[in-house]
Amino acid sequence: SELNSKGTRICERGGMAIDFIVREVSSLTIAKWIIWNLDFDRLYFYGEDNPLHISVNSYQPKKQIVLMLEKNGRRMPKIMSVNKFNLL
Repeated sequence: SELNSKGTRICERGGMAIDFIVREVSSLTIAKWIIWNLDFDRLYFYGEDNPLHISVNSYQPKKQIVLMLEKNGRRMPKIMSVNKFNLL
C-alpha cells in the first residue's frame, strides 16, 4: 500500500492498484468488461483513449466507479452506478 511521508497508509483500506491501457481496444470497452466480470475496489475512468486505474484490496470490494470529468482544465471525480456507467 502507498505510504505518505510519515510512513502511514494513504488509504486505510490498503490494497494495490494499476494504471493500464490497451491501445487496440477502447478503455470504455475494457472498463465495462471489468465491471461485469471482476471484483475490484475502485475503477477510475478518464476517457476512452486514456489509461484505466483499477484498485483491489483484501476486504470486501466496493466496486466503486469514478468518472473523471474535465472541467476548467482540471479533473473532477463523479461517482457513478454500474447501470449509469453502462449507458456511456
